Amino acid sequence: MKKLILTCFVALFLAACSDPKSVVLNNKEDIELHSNELKTLSDEDKQLLAAYIIRAEMAGVIAGIPTSDTYGITVGEAIERQKRFIAEQEKSESERKAAEEKAQQEYTQKEALMNAAAPFVFVSHEKKVDEYESITAEVVFTVTNKSDRDIIGTKGVAIFYDKFGDELYRTNLKLDFADIGGVLPVGKDYTFDGSTPINRFMDNAMKFADTPTSELTFKYQPEVVLFKDGTSIRAN
Repeated sequence: MKKLILTCFVALFLAACSDPKSVVLNNKEDIELHSNELKTLSDEDKQLLAAYIIRAEMAGVIAGIPTSDTYGITVGEAIERQKRFIAEQEKSESERKAAEEKAQQEYTQKEALMNAAAPFVFVSHEKKVDEYESITAEVVFTVTNKSDRDIIGTKGVAIFYDKFGDELYRTNLKLDFADIGGVLPVGKDYTFDGSTPINRFMDNAMKFADTPTSELTFKYQPEVVLFKDGTSIRAN
């Protein structure tokens, strides 16, 4: 009977020692030292363990975190820590995406309001080369106050695309209507032309300057519309 009890005790002891998740990790070398036990881990656990070791080593090198914060734990604990880390990363990424989607939805709503209040129309553009061989594009736009309030300023970005829908050029548009008294009344149109520099070494910029207006498409990306009564619509 004593022999049977001893045999059972030894068997239980060996089984406990052979559990790869009970192996204590004091440093990365312990992975090699206990390779025979660790090879019995599932493929998923092996990947989790490997990821934890890499993260622990990187933390020690880059962030200067003492190894005591990442080692001195069992393989099972390391695997669970890595699972929690992945879950936290996934949660953080999900929250980031949700915040981005919300911000985009909010901007889309405000963009629609701004474009409805002061829609821009791209009329024409023409390439110019001066005596110093500097290249510019003379661009003409119209904007109409379709809101129910007088407008005193607008700001945004004009984006031009080729016939394939690929972006060629973008430029900032900032209007204060100074030449008409600083106010664009309700229902009125405003035509303005501007000059934007063209870098001859940028293919897309040169293509924009050389492409006929009829072959370009245009999008106005508004940032703010200011009203005379002190109110405004802003992208942010």
